Order: sequence, then C-alpha cells, then structure tokens
Amino acid sequence: MRSLVAALDEGLFGPVFEPVVHAVDRLLSRADVFDPAEDPPGIRVLFDEVVDRHPAVRLVHVALLAALRPRGSQLELCALGDHDNQWRPPGLWLPMGKRKPGVPLADQIDERTEEWFGQETWFVTDTALPRRRVVVVERGDRDGVVRVAVNGVAAEVPTPPAEVCERLLSGGDMPTRLRFPMFPGVSGTLIARGDEPDELVLLHVGDRAVRHVLPGPVLAALHVRVPWAESLIAVIQDGDRLRVHVEGTPYYDLHEAVVPADFDVARFSTTDLSPARLHHPSPEHEVNFRGPGGWWKMTYLAELKGKDFDLPAINTLKRIEVVTDAPGLRDVDSRYGAKRVALGPDLSSAGAPDGLTWNIHDHACDEEITITTRPHEEVLGLMKPDEIHTLVLRDGDRVIARTRDTSRTVVETDRPVALHLARSWLAVQRSPQLIEVVEVPSGRVVDQLRARS
Repeated sequence: MRSLVAALDEGLFGPVFEPVVHAVDRLLSRADVFDPAEDPPGIRVLFDEVVDRHPAVRLVHVALLAALRPRGSQLELCALGDHDNQWRPPGLWLPMGKRKPGVPLADQIDERTEEWFGQETWFVTDTALPRRRVVVVERGDRDGVVRVAVNGVAAEVPTPPAEVCERLLSGGDMPTRLRFPMFPGVSGTLIARGDEPDELVLLHVGDRAVRHVLPGPVLAALHVRVPWAESLIAVIQDGDRLRVHVEGTPYYDLHEAVVPADFDVARFSTTDLSPARLHHPSPEHEVNFRGPGGWWKMTYLAELKGKDFDLPAINTLKRIEVVTDAPGLRDVDSRYGAKRVALGPDLSSAGAPDGLTWNIHDHACDEEITITTRPHEEVLGLMKPDEIHTLVLRDGDRVIARTRDTSRTVVETDRPVALHLARSWLAVQRSPQLIEVVEVPSGRVVDQLRARS
C-alpha cells in the first residue's frame, strides 16, 4: 500500500470496498449534518481509542474518510490523546487515540475541538454522545455487518469477510517470511523486509501491520511522524542511481534526491536493512544510511535562484565514518576518553574508558551513575525505561537489562535483536515467520508481526 490517500484515490482497496463506502455515504446524507452555507471547507476527523480492532470496524473507518473527502477541500486527522496534539493530512495509516482515565469523554473531545473554532470536526468512537458529528462504529450482531450511527441515525453497513478486510487493510497478503527487523526512528513503528528486495512491512505497534511494495529494491528506510506529516522514507535503487522515495505525506522535497551509484541493492537486501537518518542543515538535505562498505551520506539541494543568489542543484554521495546524531553505539567520545559510547534517549549517553565501567551522562540528572559490565558481555545500547538508566547487554543467548542496582534477563534468543531506545522495546525475531516486540525490562510481549503461513 502506498498511503492512505493514494489507496483511496487510486482504488487500491478494490471493488469490494465500494459498497462499504456507498453505504456510509448514504448514512451521512440521511443524517443531514451538512450545510454548505455554513460548513467550512476543511474537514477534521478525530479518532477515539479503538477498543474493537476487528478488521471490519477499521475498514468502515477508512470508508468514512472516503465518504467525507469529497465534501471538503482538505482532510486532516488526529487521535484523541495524541502526545503532540497535532492535526495532520492523511499519512500512511489511520491514527488511533488514547483516552485519559477518569476524564469524561465529552470533556476530552472539547479539549480538541474548541481550540479550532470554525473547522468541521468529526469524532469517530464507539460511544454515543449528545453532540453533532459523532460517528459511532461498532460490530454488528452478526458477521459481515458493522453498525454505524451518525447523530442518532443508524444503519447496518455490510462488510466483506474478516479475512478480506484484513487483506485490504494490510496492502495485500503478508509475505511468507520476515527479515532484518529494526526501529529506525522515534515513532512507534517497526520495519522489516519481506520476501522481495522491494518489499517492506511496517508494524504500527499496538495497531496493525501494513505491507508496502516500493518501486525498486530498498537499501534503507525510515518512518517519520511529525506535526505536519506521516511518511515512509526509503532509499531505493533506480537503475544505476539511488533515489529517495516517499510514501504517505510529502516530506520536504526529498523525493527529488537522486544520485549516481554503482550499488547492487538486491544483493545487499539479502544481508541487511539499514535505517535512514535524516539531517537538514540549511539549505540542503542529508540522508545517511548503511550500505556496501559502511555508512554513506546522500546530500541533496534543489536549484535555488533569487535576486542576490544563484545556487546550482547538488546531488552527491560519499562515504562517511560514523553517524553521530543517532541513538545507538558509536566510537570515540572526548568527554570520557572512551573508545565506545552508547547514545540514549533525551540526549543521554554512557561511556566506559576501561571498557567495563560505564559512566552515565544525562543533562536531566545531576546524580553520578555508573553501571558495571563484564568482559564477556556486549553492550547493545542505553535506554531509560521509567526514567531509569538501563544498559541493554548481550551475554550469549541472553539479552540483559542492567541498571546501577539490578540485572535481569529480558529474553533468550540466539538471533540478533533490534532496540527502540526511546520507547524501551526490543524487536526479537523468533522465526522467519514471527517477530515479537518486547518491553524492557519486563520482557512483556507488546505486539507481534506475523508472516503469511
């Protein structure tokens, strides 16, 4: 699936989706909530916490957007309780809200709607509320039916079988195997390779997995979620060139970045999937990624012309020694005189001049903290679960979470694991068909990504 909007515009959901949209559209007309003389052109849709994640319910959510889009000049989405409280154009997928415990639902909606007076805000929930433009979506009393009510006017919307809904929502059948899972950014999304060099699967942790087939073999990828965009950004091979491909919301003008490169990305795809790291020194853009022979930097600048300047376009690719602005492990840090440094969330870091005693540095913490490791333990990264500085270590098949005072085994596996340092998660590949997202330090399985059997 390219993106939510592209899927709607290009009919990627197919003919079985059209009756669902038509049924929702008829219900909206019957509910008589549109007044062209009064309603503003923009439409905003606020999503409540989704308790029932049945594929048919989520498909009706998509059908609602398809029915609303022609009624407004622009469409923006948001989730109740969204941590950055931002409206965005539709990106890769539906947002999913989170209610505040102990606060009446109507009050939580008012927090999000009164601030944007003059916008037509719809609220999608499973709870009837005495207010305008509330869409209640819940599973019907029998299979193949979802009950939808708009301002008290209700209808039963027929839906395809659950397995068909799942396939539509996931961008087609899942691959038969999953490879090289990673958390490339701070968003709550895991990315893994599928069967083919041009195939990626994104697991939006806590929601669903979506398959993306890109227009070329993928070298590196990143999921971005910012106040004005949600995008999948990938470095792909296009003949004898590398280019940046963007799905979802356009992200600056990165889609114009193209450089000559003698890379065999299809061969590289059998051994790795690199995170893409973005850097925006004005006025150019940089994309750093791991490729054949190490780390590379792609630099792009569109041609700029003005009264007092004339800057030619820049498209360059060169080797770099280390990526210094990303959480993880890197070499050399003058603060500690350490050969290896772990960069964690919130600008925290840890260095061990002797290779074993790791000194924690965090601008938010005045306390001196050290964590000791053993010679046979490999340091994977630095996390802060519940604001407690934690080194994630590997000792044989054991992955260990160690603080100043405690040490516990999180998981046991002989396969590589990927760290999400900001959210204190591990991606654990249990088999070619199963990846688990595991919480540190508890070891609780937060979500799973499964291949097609």
